[in-house]
Amino acid sequence: MEIYTFADFQKRQEEVFDLVAQNPVLLTDRSRPSHVIMSAETYQQIIETLAELE
Repeated sequence: MEIYTFADFQKRQEEVFDLVAQNPVLLTDRSRPSHVIMSAETYQQIIETLAELE
């Protein structure tokens, strides 16, 4: 998983969105994990897997 600061994300959004097509990206704010960005396809796969486990 790639890691970007929130400031870097704002400067390099296009690059980050290209990366999330392959793998989630972790955003940090003040050196702490803040958000994870992932493709809609990855998100849907996670939701389906969780539903199967219930």
